[in-house]
Amino acid sequence: MDIVGNFFMEYKTAQNTISMLSRLLRYAAILILFLILCNFLFGLLLWHQSGNEKTILVPTNLTKKSMVSSQGVDANYLLQCAMFFVDTRLDVTPNTIDANNQLILSHTAPQYYAKFKSGLDKEADLIKSQKVSSAFYVSNIQSNPSSLTVIVSGQLRRWVGERALASSQKKYQLHFSLNGSELFLTTFDEIGQSK
Repeated sequence: MDIVGNFFMEYKTAQNTISMLSRLLRYAAILILFLILCNFLFGLLLWHQSGNEKTILVPTNLTKKSMVSSQGVDANYLLQCAMFFVDTRLDVTPNTIDANNQLILSHTAPQYYAKFKSGLDKEADLIKSQKVSSAFYVSNIQSNPSSLTVIVSGQLRRWVGERALASSQKKYQLHFSLNGSELFLTTFDEIGQSK
């Protein structure tokens, strides 16, 4: 009876151990399925957010926070970029024209680079040969973030040497293209005639 009793006790202990291991295995399987589901959901979330990348910019030449994403730019960033290009192109001296032109060209869309370079080189030669300096005073600026266009109007003042020339009212249209989250200048044209 002692052998049968021991066998029966060992059988019960083994049965309890198997039952406990079976429960632990079920819990582990449920936990694994839950973790797989979480990974799948996180993967979907990352995939969804990958196209919605936004960059917040606060460089030294900008006065306010601006946001750029692959879907577009905010109006403030467009205005600030336009002001940067207007200042760089129209506030020049014979000593600064080459550096300013290089700066503009470094932010020009590649397909417009040759056209811009040709026009800027002609302007630079004229400015250096005639010792012309200029300053542009903005009076109005309008931006359209959906078309990536800005219209800037104001007064252009020029000097030849130290002799001031008559100032003139000018209006310029700047158009940009967005490549990823980087904004490139495509056109910078005068609109209308000077007064």
